[in-house]
Amino acid sequence: MKLKELVSIFKIKKGAKVLDIGCGTGVLLPYLSKNVGENGRVFALDFCWEMIKKAKRKKIAKNVFYINADTNDLPLAGDSFDYIICFATFPHLDKKLKSLKEMQRVLKPRGKVFISHLASRNEINAFHKRSSKVVSNDILPTEKNMRRMMTKAGFKNTKVIDKPSFYLAYGEKR
Repeated sequence: MKLKELVSIFKIKKGAKVLDIGCGTGVLLPYLSKNVGENGRVFALDFCWEMIKKAKRKKIAKNVFYINADTNDLPLAGDSFDYIICFATFPHLDKKLKSLKEMQRVLKPRGKVFISHLASRNEINAFHKRSSKVVSNDILPTEKNMRRMMTKAGFKNTKVIDKPSFYLAYGEKR
């Protein structure tokens, strides 16, 4: 699956306000920006200032804004976003439930969160275990635990799709 195909799964509407959690160097930003259109906004958030700087250098679009912050304490108003995308980031969040609660807080009513990877849970976890000690314990939880966390954080209609070369967990704000 390519990034363009992945973003199409999110069904982002024109004019939407999207938060890209853990945007890194901005690989999804061109697709998200195009999907929201001229009247939409994309907020690219990352904990690492160096990643934000790399993403900014790409000068993706005028409707993309950058935020250097921690997902455990988002410096954003509640009920602000239509969609939250967390691509290739969730295993690296140290307080997953707290981060999910923050995501739920900043979503508008009926807003959607998408946690995605271009690899399965087992592929991601095995890769991290083989990698450096820095990420060796950064894992995706089991489907049962992910759904439990999402429900506890205040999401409804949660679903997890986990298959070779693709992972998606999503939910809607209550």
